[in-house]
Amino acid sequence: MQHSSIPHRLQVLAVWAIASLIGLLIFNLGGLDTPQTYWSAAKPSYLQHVAFWDSEWYYRVATQGYPDSTSLPIGQDGRVGQNTWAFMPIYAYLSGGLAGLLSANYYTCAVVVAWLGSALAALGLDAWMRPRVGKAASLLGVAIFFTCGPAIILQLPYAESLGLALVAIGFAILAKRRFAWAMVVFVLAAFTRPIGVPLGAALGLWWVWEELRARGLISASRFDASFSSARVYADADPYAANYDAAAASYAASTAYSNDAPSDTQAFDAATAAGGATNTAPVPNEAAIASFETAPDLTASASFETAPQAIPAPPSEAGAMSPSEAGAVGTETTDSAHAGPQAGDFETSGSEASDSSANESATSAIASFEAAPIAASAEASPDYDVVANYEAATPSNAPAPAPAPPALPSFTPMDLSPLPLSSKDRLWLFVTAAVTCAAALTWPLLAWIATGRMSAYVDTETAWRGVDLAPFEAWINRSASFGGAHAGVIGLFGVLVLSACVLSWPQLRQLGRLTWMWCVCYWVYLLIFFDPSSSVFRMLLMVAPLAWAVAARLSKRPRAALAVLTVGVISQVLWVAWVWDYGSISILWVP
Repeated sequence: MQHSSIPHRLQVLAVWAIASLIGLLIFNLGGLDTPQTYWSAAKPSYLQHVAFWDSEWYYRVATQGYPDSTSLPIGQDGRVGQNTWAFMPIYAYLSGGLAGLLSANYYTCAVVVAWLGSALAALGLDAWMRPRVGKAASLLGVAIFFTCGPAIILQLPYAESLGLALVAIGFAILAKRRFAWAMVVFVLAAFTRPIGVPLGAALGLWWVWEELRARGLISASRFDASFSSARVYADADPYAANYDAAAASYAASTAYSNDAPSDTQAFDAATAAGGATNTAPVPNEAAIASFETAPDLTASASFETAPQAIPAPPSEAGAMSPSEAGAVGTETTDSAHAGPQAGDFETSGSEASDSSANESATSAIASFEAAPIAASAEASPDYDVVANYEAATPSNAPAPAPAPPALPSFTPMDLSPLPLSSKDRLWLFVTAAVTCAAALTWPLLAWIATGRMSAYVDTETAWRGVDLAPFEAWINRSASFGGAHAGVIGLFGVLVLSACVLSWPQLRQLGRLTWMWCVCYWVYLLIFFDPSSSVFRMLLMVAPLAWAVAARLSKRPRAALAVLTVGVISQVLWVAWVWDYGSISILWVP
């Protein structure tokens, strides 16, 4: 397979730049159609155009900071008014600091920080997703994500680009077991966007899941196996390893060797779960092919028919006597120097009637074990299980448990078919705890600064004008969008669609943590968020969905082009209908 001479990260940045420039073109053309608004006159300049909506609030954070107990806006009804406590500080302070350092316009520097954050988000998402989908599909994922409707916000003076970059980079380094750095990144993310709660919830859920796996409570479930059923791609060769085989090999060998050698049902169940086609403990095709390189091909040909004559385990056919075991051992030792003979496996019809199936099969196994089989790097782990079975059969002694298969070093931690070690689980718990603490720190700071315990929550709900009530905002919005009676049907449809997307096997194959992040973030929106038109911008945090789509379309160029085209169209609609307030007047007619 030939690889491009261009470094992969430069390819990612090239795809990101093309997609972002398309968005920039749409944004500037939309500005020509924008009428006079609260923020500017008609046909605003680029810097005036980017200063719409919440961009102004980040400017206030950078220039005015946050209100204290004397400046917190309180209405006559006692409710907290809109203020800057709803906006996290890192993005605004970076933009304001850069503007002060360069003595430049704030919005110019805010756009620069947003573009840099967008580029980091592209690199971070690729680093997170590339081992799960491969290089080509990851490039397509970058294109799909950065051409979707609300992706233009990633180049505007909002904190979305920097927040997404921190989340992606944090998950990418956490998958490599760099826990300390991941904690630092997640704390920064919690002070960039209000995502600390779903982030801590996802990490905590993964820790609980791994504890259950380590105790064997869910490790054998089909649902857990679906997280490890995808390929895992190395940087050098995108088709370097298939973890499905590693998981199946480990499950088969562990399940069989932990039982008595006579328990063929455990072996059959393990190999069936791993997808093996042989239902008896016989060598695989690679081992037979290797054996056929021995001088005597007649012996190997006879051996291929030997599985039908393999005796029942000692628990069914009776244990071998010490003398028989010794005879087998002596015969094996002697034949090891002479190699297989032509008559080792051949029996005539009359001889077969006079000999028991057990004796012929025992001789076949002994001769096969003595054969000079060439070592092969491609031999299946199933052959090791067979060897353990045959070695244990004469003495009825349990075979030692095989070591777990060695997984390549680039294995993402949440894709491993093996349970995490106790050390990894401890670090994961600490990471989740630190992230949750960071999520609670901002409301605590607002409380300390204002003297009002609910200052942050009251500020967040000031835009909707009602107190925070879980799920209530979605119910109210469903009535606004679809009517008091029919709207509930629309809400039910949203829930069904959400369940379909989140249960998509392609999404689960991106890893346990990836799936849990998408689930926790969406549930967080359902519980706390007011589903206005901003919901499209909020959904940018479930960026892995773009890579799940890309994994399905990477070898379907026409379908991929169609998806990209729909994304560009959605950008036109998002700019015209959402950002450019009042730029068009739509009259829907049947």
